Amino acid sequence: SPHREEKGGKDRAKRALKKALVLDPMALRPRMALVELLLAEENYDSCIELLKHGIGEVGQGGLGGGAGVGGESNFIGVSFSYHAQGRLVILHTKLADVHTRNKNYGDALSCYHTALSMDAQSMEAQQGMERLEKIMRGGDLNETTENGDDHGYQDESSHSERNIF
Repeated sequence: SPHREEKGGKDRAKRALKKALVLDPMALRPRMALVELLLAEENYDSCIELLKHGIGEVGQGGLGGGAGVGGESNFIGVSFSYHAQGRLVILHTKLADVHTRNKNYGDALSCYHTALSMDAQSMEAQQGMERLEKIMRGGDLNETTENGDDHGYQDESSHSERNIF
């Protein structure tokens, strides 16, 4: 049946991605692709484990970045730590997304906060945080913000204008 073939293909993909991660534990692409496959199956525990493991890998790699290379060690260290930080933002944001899907809103909140503390400009983390806050307020994910969030902003702006005059 085509369903069984599809499952076989997914299993092959998972094996290949796991093999890629054994060869290069720091590799972000295979880790994220594997997380997406597992997320589609609602295998949240494996997603969380994979992402936490990835965060650990980057963290360990980040400590020794470029040390002992000689005159350029500082430069390499700086560029690596910046690069590592970008990867950590992606991993923490994805971990927050998984927690949100799994209805662990407290864990999700803390992961989004971690991501945003590393990169306040991260659009993915900002959007994830907004989605999460909407869920926690009891809103519907698919609801349009026509009379939701935008309205709040208008109130604030008209309020501040009143204060000026």
